[in-house]
Amino acid sequence: NERYLKYIKESLKIVYPGHAHYRISSPLGWPETIEKISAEDVSGWHKKNYGKGNFFVVLTGAITDLEVDLLSNFIRDLPKVEPSGDYSNSYNKPQISKIIKSADEIGEVKEQVEISISRFTWNLPYEKNEIARIYQILLADLLNERLRIEHSLCYAVKVFFSLEKDYSQILINVNTEEKNISLVESEVRSVIKEIEGGKHEARFNLNKTSKLEKSRSMERLSDQIADEALEEVSKYNGHIISHNEQLGFMESVTHQEVIDFSKQYMDPSYIFTEIILPSKK
Repeated sequence: NERYLKYIKESLKIVYPGHAHYRISSPLGWPETIEKISAEDVSGWHKKNYGKGNFFVVLTGAITDLEVDLLSNFIRDLPKVEPSGDYSNSYNKPQISKIIKSADEIGEVKEQVEISISRFTWNLPYEKNEIARIYQILLADLLNERLRIEHSLCYAVKVFFSLEKDYSQILINVNTEEKNISLVESEVRSVIKEIEGGKHEARFNLNKTSKLEKSRSMERLSDQIADEALEEVSKYNGHIISHNEQLGFMESVTHQEVIDFSKQYMDPSYIFTEIILPSKK
């Protein structure tokens, strides 16, 4: 879909100027760059990056001494490589604050308007992650109540939060009718301002308690533990967050911290809005 590829390239460079994150939709490259990758390129990358000093191994479950010894022997025979470098820490404002396109124009098919409101910025230390998580839950709760229940503007509001090694991102996604665009944008801004004004402390306490109870009662399988540990150890320079540590971070989150987080994170000058109008064909 050449039209969609063209649109994605242009829009990502607008949203993420000066940062490698503009390649997020195609981390392996684009059709014209992938075509140029040779077997020698892949082999050279492997030799440079795959070895001791540049990866983590996490073991969970019923592990025997024999299996640990076999793995140790395998790792011992690997070549030593240099750790991967740090990514850019530049988080510039979007070049423009809003894009409005029709689905037909960019080669997509949509029956409703899709409104996406996002902020891309610095990474968070693991000690602060739960502030972002509870903020995400509170924002999603309030937006669903306001947009879906009070105004009947949509079936649901989705609020995504991505916390990575070198960046974090929030994304609010709403599907609605064209006549509702201005009202959706206005209500999203209003809810964020209400949080920052300290209006929803009771709802904050309710969401925090619910998240704590869910986390305390959750059963975790070995493969889930391994996946989470691998993700954390690569993000946080070798640190793995234990379940008790995570619960402690949740318990310590205050309403004021969520207010301060929103004021800093949801700076309007860094917010980018993408509006895709429905197909006309």
